[in-house]
Amino acid sequence: MMYRGRMAGTSRMTTTITDETGRRLAVKITKSGDVSVKDGGAMSMGSESGEIPDEQRVQLAKSPEADMPLQWPQHYTLGLFSPSSPIRRFSDMVVTNPWFGRIVLVLIALSSVLLAVDEPAVAKCQRIPSGSPGSCETLGTILYVADVCLTALFSFELVVKLVSMGGLGSPHAYFSSGWNILDFAIVGVSIASLALGEASSLKALRSLRALRALRPLRVVSRYPSLKLVVNSIFGALPKVTNVALVNFLFFFIFAIVGVQNFTGALSQCNDPDTESLEACVGMFNVTGSLCVMLPDTEQAEACRLDPAGAPFPRLWEPPPYHFDNVLNGLLTVFEVATGEMWPDIMYVCVDSVGPGQPRKKDTQPAAAIFFVMIQVLCAFFMLEVFTGVVVNSIFLAARFYGQPPEWETILETTSTVFTVVFTTEACVKLLGLGLSQYFVVTWNKFDFVLVIAGWVGILFDVGPLATLLRVFRVARIFRLVRTSRGLMQLLRTLIVSIPSLLNVGALLLLLFFIFACVGMNLFSDIKHGEFLNDEANFESFGTAMVTLFRVSTGESYNGIMHDAMVQPPYCDPDTNCGDLVLAPIFFVVFFIISSFVLLNLLVAIILDNFEDTKSAESTKLGFRLTEDFSRHYQDMWSKFDPLATGVVSFEDLVQLVCSLKFPLGLRDHPGVHHGPDLGRIAEKVLEQLNIQSVENEMFEFQIVLQALVNNASGKDWEQARITAAPKLQIQGDLKIMGGLRQALAVRKIQALVRSRNEFKRRLVVMEEELGRPATEEERSKLRTQTMKTDRRTAAMMFAMGTADAAHRPQSPESAGAGIS
Repeated sequence: MMYRGRMAGTSRMTTTITDETGRRLAVKITKSGDVSVKDGGAMSMGSESGEIPDEQRVQLAKSPEADMPLQWPQHYTLGLFSPSSPIRRFSDMVVTNPWFGRIVLVLIALSSVLLAVDEPAVAKCQRIPSGSPGSCETLGTILYVADVCLTALFSFELVVKLVSMGGLGSPHAYFSSGWNILDFAIVGVSIASLALGEASSLKALRSLRALRALRPLRVVSRYPSLKLVVNSIFGALPKVTNVALVNFLFFFIFAIVGVQNFTGALSQCNDPDTESLEACVGMFNVTGSLCVMLPDTEQAEACRLDPAGAPFPRLWEPPPYHFDNVLNGLLTVFEVATGEMWPDIMYVCVDSVGPGQPRKKDTQPAAAIFFVMIQVLCAFFMLEVFTGVVVNSIFLAARFYGQPPEWETILETTSTVFTVVFTTEACVKLLGLGLSQYFVVTWNKFDFVLVIAGWVGILFDVGPLATLLRVFRVARIFRLVRTSRGLMQLLRTLIVSIPSLLNVGALLLLLFFIFACVGMNLFSDIKHGEFLNDEANFESFGTAMVTLFRVSTGESYNGIMHDAMVQPPYCDPDTNCGDLVLAPIFFVVFFIISSFVLLNLLVAIILDNFEDTKSAESTKLGFRLTEDFSRHYQDMWSKFDPLATGVVSFEDLVQLVCSLKFPLGLRDHPGVHHGPDLGRIAEKVLEQLNIQSVENEMFEFQIVLQALVNNASGKDWEQARITAAPKLQIQGDLKIMGGLRQALAVRKIQALVRSRNEFKRRLVVMEEELGRPATEEERSKLRTQTMKTDRRTAAMMFAMGTADAAHRPQSPESAGAGIS
């Protein structure tokens, strides 16, 4: 028997004793000397690890293996609730109910919608008394009540999970999950923002309310696909750390060099007519475009209308980007490295003279080398270069503004000719393949839609829809994809990547949503500037989303950031000033996450899938059905199907497998002894392939070939079986047996020739049986019977149509004619 224990203060000691059977006994000795013994169940041999659902955490927390630390009562959660406690049992029932998670998900979605509705304009108009113009007091009340209710419901969720799973001390407790810690923090922020009341003038409250935008993050923990993406990003952080440190080292070095060379040299007077530092004092009148310096929009508008302008203090100050200290130097180097507006920064430094001196054009041309080095050494470390495949169409790109009517007529006529050609192609395919075979191929469906759209645009006057139908002509370019193996690789890569791209796209949309809500709370009242204006701002949810999309692409994001950092006297400190700390943090963090992480993650997914697709197509698991193998298969098949019926019996199929060269068949197989048991081995191979038979237990040409190719390629035939429209995989491309009408005519001729050979064979047999030469009458009768057999074969092939003719053996040339 073994035991372990510890003192829990001076009031009691708890000891766990394990007997010979592996049972644990919890022995508690109080200060008064009372002893209590409780059966703790079997000794745990390990613990679970990793992120698991809360419902499973509840089940594990209820098990004997999930004991709290020894100073707490065994199997108690929060040190208060035993497994038999009504409150604990109620919490377990709630958390493990599947509807609980669904309801919480709906509440998260509802809270996200309310966050988007709660725009800064609502906070202003709800202060207007009810009944007055522009008042939205009712909407404000609804949003406040909804916020209180949602906070209460999320708090209830938090409490029942804590009671059910416990807080700490177990691998399956509530706070052992990072996602639960995030939920706890978000609920705490919501409670704190409600507790502070309506003191909206406090910056702390505005920042706190901005954190409510983190609520949508709770969706991630409830969707495994999103959770996988986030966990993958965090899992990659250790590997990215070294690269980030190298980047930061380069940034820091360039920032120090910039501080040493350009400290104070970029400053100038805000009065364009004043050049020297000594004269840059007092007031001056701003007029025209300089009126934007005034603190608010009303004053600026009045200034523009007044020829005398308005007074404004002279200031000797640097531009938004400068190297006056290391922190601003780091921010400036980051802006240059991202490649956005960096020539403007470079030219300012080239024109700099020195601290306290006005700038002069091209004073320091060597300063340009400094910025080129930043681009080479920093930008190439941070940004990836992408190569794209561009496909152009001459006639579709031939339109231009102001083109003469004759050119328009030529283009329309050319488009009509192309439509006729594509229509002819579709009709030939429909006649040759039949409806079932034609529409089973995705490319054929695509072509058919283009043909219909083309004729609708030509024959009918559909007004504004005509332009839309012309857009379908551009889709003709994609027909070229089928002719290029490389483009088909890219297309397959894109299709395979779609599920992963949707997951990352959903996470990116969630990021935009959160930062839009945060931006509305932090930057909605900031004075408009050159970049933060009516088109790009955070005054409404929709505009905030568009602004963030622009920032993620890098389009003047630093200009918007500097406008959001505006300070007095260019703004009113009580109403519309920016934030020197939060603005750069907000924009830099968003730009790094959206542009450098998530957008590059999309590229990484595509590249990874492209490599997988390329590897799979280049190797094909060691076998490709070449033209020689295709001809060999047809030659062997014709020996067992001399009349070109396209089907053979099982007995003939066994002999066919024995006759085909390895790896299609068993002939020359290195591991098979060619003796009496070869047929039995072939039967076992066919049983494993489980080839689908047609009527009368006959096996068709193409289905057998597909099965043998899949077997030689190491593929699972049950998964790769094609029944409705069999396809042939040749050298990595899916090719349907083409030249069907031509092949049908060839097979008819072959059947006629073979019927004559069959007549000669039957004649020999008949004469051997008669023991004499056949008479002319007997020859005529035998010839008639043979010809009837030939006509029945030809009639059967024609009646079954070209869809069934696709299953007939063809020449290698016709087999590769059609590409799906």
